[in-house]
Amino acid sequence: MSSNSALRKKSDRQLADKNNREEDRRDSDSANPSSEKSGTSRIERRSKNRPFSGAPRKQKAEGSGHDVSKLKALLDEHFHPEEVPGDGSGDGVAETPETDNAPEDDKVAKPKKAGAAQRMVGRVVKSLIGVAVLIVVGIMPAQRLLQVSSVEAVVNAPLVTVRAPIAGVVGSVSDDLQAGRQVAAQGPLMTITNPRADASRVVAYSDRLENLQFEHSSKAAKLKTFTGLESELEARVKSFTANRILQLKARLEQTDARIEGAVAAFDKAKANEQRYANLVSKGIASTADMETAESEARMAEQTVRQYRAEKDELNVELNALNKGTFLGDDYNDRPQSAQRLEEVKSTIASLKADLKAGDVQIDWARKTLDEEKRRYAMASKVEVAAPAGGEIWQVLASPGERVEAGEPLLNILDCSNLLVTAVVSESVYNSLTKGAPAAFRFREGGTPLKGKVILLSGMATASSDLAIMPEALTRESYRVTVSLDNPYASQGVCAIGRTGRVVFGRDAV
Repeated sequence: MSSNSALRKKSDRQLADKNNREEDRRDSDSANPSSEKSGTSRIERRSKNRPFSGAPRKQKAEGSGHDVSKLKALLDEHFHPEEVPGDGSGDGVAETPETDNAPEDDKVAKPKKAGAAQRMVGRVVKSLIGVAVLIVVGIMPAQRLLQVSSVEAVVNAPLVTVRAPIAGVVGSVSDDLQAGRQVAAQGPLMTITNPRADASRVVAYSDRLENLQFEHSSKAAKLKTFTGLESELEARVKSFTANRILQLKARLEQTDARIEGAVAAFDKAKANEQRYANLVSKGIASTADMETAESEARMAEQTVRQYRAEKDELNVELNALNKGTFLGDDYNDRPQSAQRLEEVKSTIASLKADLKAGDVQIDWARKTLDEEKRRYAMASKVEVAAPAGGEIWQVLASPGERVEAGEPLLNILDCSNLLVTAVVSESVYNSLTKGAPAAFRFREGGTPLKGKVILLSGMATASSDLAIMPEALTRESYRVTVSLDNPYASQGVCAIGRTGRVVFGRDAV
């Protein structure tokens, strides 16, 4: 409609300019300052052809010509208020008062100059009005033609698909789980129950834990028994050691006494040997008596050595007992109680090691059982929560329906990341880059939303996780995805599906 109006106004201006040129030509042909008749006829022609007020003249063109005549009459009335409209005969020129003494040439020249000035002013005003109309009517389409913009665009948003973590039967948590409902992040959506969940591993690890705990308790009881036996044997060994020490001390005293007797006998034998040696030298005793005395002295000396060796042996055994070591002469190096005590101590050490290993095994079995119980709980019943806040876009499973693991349950529209999917011409597509500034302008107007280009899909298939598939925009094959700042995200407002236009580059800033 704006283009038809501009063409109509342009044709009116051309027609008016043509009439003005014809009037100027007739005025120049008939101009004669010496002839009052020619001046009067010229004024009459001007009055007939160019009325300044009164009824508009007829135009050859109908419709738009009437509008131009009305506009011209209004302009004449505004800029020439001093002119008086005619009496209906089409003469709109005001009569200039004349005096008897005014020259005749002046009477004709004054109206002529006034009419030329008025025509000049009218032409300038009409030209300015035409330029203003052209600017108002043509600047907006020109701006849109010069802008780098999309062919069509629609507000979009990514979809978050919630899938079933296990196979089972869908159960409803809320009664109003339907499209359009707002859900919070991690908010409950629905439950899935699997009555066929396998609990065999839970039973197996539970039995293993019970067996390990039974073995552990049995070994603990055995350790307690052997610990008591150890105390009893230690008491026995301690008593035996004390008594043995007393015995060795008594034998040492007895050995000392024997040594003293042997030393006395040795001294007596040595004296007897000296005496027989003197008697033999004097010839009183025989040589045989001398040899007997010498033999008795040597025997007494050996007896002393024997008793002293026995004393040394007893001292060695006593010192060993004081250090906890048992020595004997006619029996094993340890008494039976001491040997039994060593066996009990070895058994106790083995039991303690087994109990430590059992503690590790029990702890492992308990953790494994807890993990199997957790897995069984997840496999038997799961509460599905919303991975992100937003609006439910589509519900794909109903309560009571059996689903498989990984099957989609519903789609959530994530309006926190507001997108615009737009199609552009090939030339615009080739001029864009990722990160380029962009602005989305709604079809019905309003404040533009700023953003930037995040995806250039070209002829390839665009992303499929959007609420409105880009294939719905079919005018061009080149698609662009723009990320927008959503000032209404905190209010829960999502303008999904609204159409408009995306402007790129400096026009978007």
